[in-house]
Amino acid sequence: MSLIFPKIMNKQIIIASLLAPFVLAAKPVLALTWTFSFASDGGDASGTITTDGTGIPQANTIYNITAITGTFTPTGGTAETITGVSTYQSAANTIGWDGTKTSSILVTGSGFSFDTPTDSFNVYQNTGTGYLTATSLNYSLSDYTITSSKFAPVPFEFSIEQGFILGVPLFLGLRKLKKMRG
Repeated sequence: MSLIFPKIMNKQIIIASLLAPFVLAAKPVLALTWTFSFASDGGDASGTITTDGTGIPQANTIYNITAITGTFTPTGGTAETITGVSTYQSAANTIGWDGTKTSSILVTGSGFSFDTPTDSFNVYQNTGTGYLTATSLNYSLSDYTITSSKFAPVPFEFSIEQGFILGVPLFLGLRKLKKMRG
């Protein structure tokens, strides 16, 4: 029995060392990140929206926008960097999601607004709250009709540093297990 116990203990230690990097590499979820895009007869925009909320995004939930980055290209114009969330037009700066992989953007109230170096834009639903679809959506300054929009949660982010933190102990632990079996 004394010969079996050290082997069992070694396996438990190796398994614990294999799992420890996952715990150490996990970063706390502080916000949800989403990709967005819309096209209109006045220009196109795409980028990333950061909202409050943690964990797994929930369908039919309203999230408060905390940051917006990306690019806006006016029709016939030059691309401009989106510099952040704006309060233009007293935007609610909230969005929702229907739970599909790539859904239309759901805006609430007066939609959401963002700034570029030269202007501010408000993306909103003419009838109050709803998904951004053709014929019912606008963005101002000049109220252009949105022809399409997409919105989706960004998958789990995994950094290079986390890969090394996880990879090295996993590699060494698996080699040790292979030697113990061999």
